[in-house]
Amino acid sequence: MEVSELSPLIESISSLSYRFTFIAGLLTVFYLTWCVRLFMSWFRDDASDRPPELIGADLLIEQARYEQLFKKCHRLLKRRPNNVEAHWYIALCYYHKSRYDKAREYFLKTKKANPHWAEGVDVYLGYMDKLEEADVAVQH
Repeated sequence: MEVSELSPLIESISSLSYRFTFIAGLLTVFYLTWCVRLFMSWFRDDASDRPPELIGADLLIEQARYEQLFKKCHRLLKRRPNNVEAHWYIALCYYHKSRYDKAREYFLKTKKANPHWAEGVDVYLGYMDKLEEADVAVQH
């Protein structure tokens, strides 16, 4: 076989080599992108997984729009009965409306649903205990 006959074969092999290298490069980029997304998902903020009913919940508390937040949380609890944040925000709504008996009930539900929330719950339970003690002292 002469060199002139091998030339088209060499060119086609070279072309295939280039294509396979290009495809391998694309696959590598896609794989690395997937790995980075997976890695970042381990450290992402839970707000990205937050139910739509709770987006802007802190703002509603700040604006004292308790009824609106209360309705959103109850709608969420129909779908997810053990949602910690929904129990928490309902408790806060009751707390800010001075309905301490209902606030206590929902704070305890929050604590039961996720014990990691106990510290925040205990702070509010302590506030309510002090408020109730002050009410008893005023009445006597």
